[in-house]
Amino acid sequence: MEAAERQASYGFLRALFCDLPTEEFAVTVVSRAKVYPDEPGSADILAFWEQESTEDRLRHIAVDRARLFRGTAPDEVLIPYESLHRGRPAAATAAELASLYERASLRLSADAHESPEYFGVECGFAEHLIDTGQAELEQELLADHLVPFGASVADEMRARAQTGFYRGLGAMMAAFFSQEQARLAAC
Repeated sequence: MEAAERQASYGFLRALFCDLPTEEFAVTVVSRAKVYPDEPGSADILAFWEQESTEDRLRHIAVDRARLFRGTAPDEVLIPYESLHRGRPAAATAAELASLYERASLRLSADAHESPEYFGVECGFAEHLIDTGQAELEQELLADHLVPFGASVADEMRARAQTGFYRGLGAMMAAFFSQEQARLAAC
């Protein structure tokens, strides 16, 4: 997978986790599933899209997203924060990521709504590192944080999602992070 494709994938994942779902975003996901029907997750996404009425689609996607990413029931929440998800000390994870962000001359604004260890924020950081050609920092972020974290998030998304939309996205994420793991192992 070329750098531009990887950058776009991390940008997509940033939007998936940081932005509220819109009809345009959902249609983009479904369009990709139609173009690549044999990719992991496409069948789940297309089945969801065909089974749901137009007026219910976005509502069901939004409800599943809120339950997965913001819910309060521990057995339902995806926990897209690295320290919690990977069972690592929060302070250590935050310090490691702060060091990476600083070395890339970045910092979250004081009014940021998410922690630096939020999955979508880490995906946005990877997107930025690829865009700016900071390969060494990218390698460190991916190997030490994002790829193992992302693979685990993908597996949980597939297991906990109530809609085929998010189950399918979880399968797509799992395939992407498997490719990233193989790419890192080859470096």
